[in-house]
Amino acid sequence: MPNQKYPPASHQTAMLPEPPGNPMPLISYYQDIFVRVRYGDTQQRLYAQYGEDTATFNAEGNLLEGQFPERQKKYIEVWADLRRHDLMVLRKLMQTEDAYFKIRGLD
Repeated sequence: MPNQKYPPASHQTAMLPEPPGNPMPLISYYQDIFVRVRYGDTQQRLYAQYGEDTATFNAEGNLLEGQFPERQKKYIEVWADLRRHDLMVLRKLMQTEDAYFKIRGLD
């Protein structure tokens, strides 16, 4: 049975310690969208940037605040759905070990 503590290596890069002064590490980049999460955020909101547009999404990919182009909103929704397990593991890792890993984007 695969190790359930961390996602498969194909889905992540090495776990990285939190750099000092960076409360929102970049966890994924795809389709010119930057996705970050905030340390200590128990609800795990995703902070996305596309060009000049910025928005906050919940872990399911639903828009909470901000403005985002429709196509890129759909990319976030699909990505969050595909990477649900990785996001859950990431949240636990950030809370317990003060580390994070990068999550694969959309291929």
